[in-house]
Amino acid sequence: MAELVSDADATKLAAQARAIERFGAVLATLDGVALPADEPDALKRMKRGAALHGVMAARGCRRDDDLRTMAREWVRGMLEATYPLEKAASRAHFANAGDRALCKTLNECYDAAAAWAADDLVPALGLVPPENSSDEQRPSADAPPAAVPEAEAKRLIQEAIARGAASFEECPGDAPAAAATALEADIWESLNWRRGALRFYVASTTCGLGKNDATPPPDELRKLATELQEELEVGVKALGTMLDARGGDSLGSRLPPQKEATAYGIYGTTHLLGMAFAAELAYVRWLVDADATWKATSLRLLH
Repeated sequence: MAELVSDADATKLAAQARAIERFGAVLATLDGVALPADEPDALKRMKRGAALHGVMAARGCRRDDDLRTMAREWVRGMLEATYPLEKAASRAHFANAGDRALCKTLNECYDAAAAWAADDLVPALGLVPPENSSDEQRPSADAPPAAVPEAEAKRLIQEAIARGAASFEECPGDAPAAAATALEADIWESLNWRRGALRFYVASTTCGLGKNDATPPPDELRKLATELQEELEVGVKALGTMLDARGGDSLGSRLPPQKEATAYGIYGTTHLLGMAFAAELAYVRWLVDADATWKATSLRLLH
C-alpha cells in the first residue's frame, strides 16, 4: 500500500526537487572560468557540493542535511576559489584584457547563488523568514542619528580596509535571515559582501573615485554613473542584505541613535565598511537622475 504524503510534505518535496534542479544553473555560471589550482581546499569543497548535487539530481533528496551540505560546501568553496581572480582584477584596476568580462561572470555567479539560496534553498529546507516583532526601526534621513565621532569612524574604516578581506564575527544576531540560517550566517554575509564590494570597486575605478584619482567633471561623472545604473542599484541592495543577515532592515527604517552598533547590522569592521560602500554607491546612483530616494539612502547610511 502506498504511503500517504501530507500536503505539507508534498509541498516540501516539490520545493526540494525544484531547488536541486535550479542549482544546476548556479553551477553552470562558472563554466569556462579557469579557477586557480593553488586553491585545492576550495576546489575540493566545490567538487563535494557538485557531487552531492549529482547524486540528489539522480535519486532525490533524502535528508535536509544533504541539501544543506551541498549548498554550504559549494558556495563556500566558490567564494574561496574565485577570490584570487577578483583580487587580481581589482588590483590591476580592471585594466587587463578580460578583467571586465570576468567581473561580469563572477557577479552573475554571486547573484545566481544568492537568489537560489533565498528563493529555492529556504523553502526546500522548510525555513520561514523571521518576523520582526520589534516596533523599533533603524534611522531614516528624516531623523538622522548622532554622528559617530570622526576620529573613531576613521579608525574603524582604516582597520576594515587594512584587513583587506571579508571577516565576520561569530555572533548569530537576534533574528537571522532565513537564507543566513540555510547557508550559515558567515557564508550568506560573505556572498552578499562580494556581490556589493566587487560592484563598488568597479564603480570606483570607472568613475575615478579612488584616493589617487582625479574626479571627472560633473557631466562626465553623471554619464559614467548612468552606464553603471543597474550595477549600482544591485550593489546597494546586496550590501544591505549583508547588513541584514543577522536581522533588521538596514536600508529603510529607523532606530534611536543611542542603540548599539549591532542594531544597525554592524557586527564587525567588514559590516562597517559595507555600510560605507553602500552609501557611496547610493550617492553615485543619485547622480544619474537626482532621484531623492538614493540621496536619502546615502545620507542614512553615512549617518
